[in-house]
Amino acid sequence: MDFLIIIGIILTIIIAVFLFKVIKNLVKTLIYLALILIIITASFSFFLYRDAKSFAKGIKEQDNLFLLKEDEEYISGFVLSGNRTSPVDDLDYYEDKEHEDILEDNYKLFILDLSAIETTKRSEPAIKYLKGETDFPEDIQVKEGLDLETVAFLYLVVNNFREKPTYLIKAYRDQSLIIYPETFMFKVLKFISR
Repeated sequence: MDFLIIIGIILTIIIAVFLFKVIKNLVKTLIYLALILIIITASFSFFLYRDAKSFAKGIKEQDNLFLLKEDEEYISGFVLSGNRTSPVDDLDYYEDKEHEDILEDNYKLFILDLSAIETTKRSEPAIKYLKGETDFPEDIQVKEGLDLETVAFLYLVVNNFREKPTYLIKAYRDQSLIIYPETFMFKVLKFISR
């Protein structure tokens, strides 16, 4: 009987040591996995922050080309330089060109398809003007010296944004809005918005 107690104690000690080692290895593995996850998250956050900061600076300080497209034809465009806009005079110049060639010396290229803009009673006159179907809408106020096509384009974007703040994200996800070059931040935005 004493022999069975001794065997029981020895077996209990062996099982306890074995379980301790298994649990120790499991905890060690979980700690390593947590550290790897923290490093990946920190790296991801760093690159996302750096890209967002670079984007904010580039939008403010460099030229950015905005084009409005219907089907395969550009119908309006402007270059945004800080707080100033200048119209794109020769839209035919961009026809059949690759995004890289259109970008030229600009920081970013934004191509918005007209289908991404919801046609409402408010937006319809500006859309018709940009298509060349009517004169410039009288209800849109324009400061002297501004290009009417640029104003109409901006009017459409701003009014759609007011009515549906997420429409630009949806348009980007659906590829009705092309942003070139597509940096890390935009790739993440497209992935998250799915």
